Amino acid sequence: MATPPPDNHRPNGREPAELDAKYAKYAKNWGTDMRQDEHPGTDAAYRVPDFTLPFPERSGPYAETACRDGDSWITRAGLFPDPAVRAKIMAARTGDLATRAMPFADEDMVLLLNRWILWTLALDEFFDGLPFEDRVTAFDRVFGDVAESLTTGKADHPMTVALVELWRATVTPMSAVWERRFRRNTLRFIHAMRVESVHHTSSPPGIPDYIAERRYSFWCYAAMDLVERAEMFDVPVDVYRSEPYQGLYEAGADIAGWTNDVFSAPAELAKGEMLTLPGLLMLQQGCALQSAALQTLGRIYRRVGDFLDHQARLRVLLDDLRCPAEERDRVIRCADGIATWLVANHDWHRRSSRYK
Repeated sequence: MATPPPDNHRPNGREPAELDAKYAKYAKNWGTDMRQDEHPGTDAAYRVPDFTLPFPERSGPYAETACRDGDSWITRAGLFPDPAVRAKIMAARTGDLATRAMPFADEDMVLLLNRWILWTLALDEFFDGLPFEDRVTAFDRVFGDVAESLTTGKADHPMTVALVELWRATVTPMSAVWERRFRRNTLRFIHAMRVESVHHTSSPPGIPDYIAERRYSFWCYAAMDLVERAEMFDVPVDVYRSEPYQGLYEAGADIAGWTNDVFSAPAELAKGEMLTLPGLLMLQQGCALQSAALQTLGRIYRRVGDFLDHQARLRVLLDDLRCPAEERDRVIRCADGIATWLVANHDWHRRSSRYK
């Protein structure tokens, strides 16, 4: 996998001003010029700018079904035992996210995706309910043997029992190659929660380290793997490992994770948590949250530029490899599915009650 770019990277050798001119049309009502920050220390109330992503928005027909199924599943699985937390999660309507993220998928796949989303939120709530100093111990107690649980199917906590159920339903029809990818990315996501817990009781990470860690802590890579599961297709190994396809994963993970950071930063800061990109920029620069958020948004649209470039380069690669037409079309559908996931993630953050 490619080395994470340095914090001051210039995508594809272009300067920020050039990227501003190329991609500014994709951002609306930023609240200030995108090339200017507020003066540090401003007391202006935080406002999430109404930015957009340049990918087609679509939706499938299964939102209500997914919401009902999710409610039933978390009850059976014993997730969200606190009634107040459960009510908050159900009000967030993750079924809307699932059906928008995979409008091309059948009903069973949308329901499965929604259960995965609910499980990731349950993991987040599990740690949010603990003092910082207790989180590493709790992680080791509940998830210390999680890799073995995925192999053997044995689990003794509601979180891991539910995980094993999702795991088996997901990997059963797929190849061993795909299962190894998904296993690696799932375990990296879970382990990222432990890394975050360590940061909460020690020193915060630097910006480059945070960027690399965030690609897993927001469940980005595993979520993008599920596009292949929805298509019932393995992206060929040489394509998957190529620079354009891995570039889609890295840029997509940055866009999705930083989108979450922009929307969640005020709530995280209210809990004393600095582990968002705006929070760390505030800490590093001594600036206001609004200024840090605008800097994060600038990074988002630059990564959008990278993502678009990787999409174009992927098509060139497929031509160079002389991929059969059907295989080429399915790879392109998977790449386009990642873009659909990104815009659905943004739309859900903008509409959902979870971050209001």
